Amino acid sequence: MLSLNAIASEHSNTFCADCTIFKPDSDKKKVTSVSVNNGLFLCAECARVHLSVLKPDVSLILPIEWDGWTVEHLGLLEAGGNDKFAQFIATYDFLEFIAKAELTKNGDTV
Repeated sequence: MLSLNAIASEHSNTFCADCTIFKPDSDKKKVTSVSVNNGLFLCAECARVHLSVLKPDVSLILPIEWDGWTVEHLGLLEAGGNDKFAQFIATYDFLEFIAKAELTKNGDTV
């Protein structure tokens, strides 16, 4: 099993997963937190969004500097990662789904 430092130092995990995928033109923000059960590395701003919108069973947010990492946590992070999440999003055209949902929500036709 890899250490947290080894997992976090993988290139795709050095940038915020949400900013990279959902706001590709934004500045690359420093990773401060992880969504443990999703295996995502996030900036402080996106971690706050996860905390305010999603329940911990959907996105368990922990600071990367936390000293209570368990073998289970590290296993989830090792199995996940920002690159695997981006591949998943691309496979299921999730960004297109979000765009259509936004258009419908705003009263536009799709």
